[in-house]
Amino acid sequence: MSKIIITGGNPLHGKVKVSGAKNASLAILCGTLLAEDEVILENVPDISDVRILLEILGNMGCGVRWIEEDVLSVKGPQRLSDDAPYSW
Repeated sequence: MSKIIITGGNPLHGKVKVSGAKNASLAILCGTLLAEDEVILENVPDISDVRILLEILGNMGCGVRWIEEDVLSVKGPQRLSDDAPYSW
């Protein structure tokens, strides 16, 4: 197991990027179906669970696009489709 040993009296400084939480992202993405306007989500992890849910939202009529590496735009449909494809 790797470890970092810090010695001396020097203060630490710097930046750490924290990636988005998968479970929170999935719940929030589902919540975008209730919004009338476009929803911009930041810090969304680009993982398979999120990509599958984005495909489902797209099939339901949502407009989904990545704006940046971890920024997502979701625009709810005028009318929801309840037809889900069975092939992936």
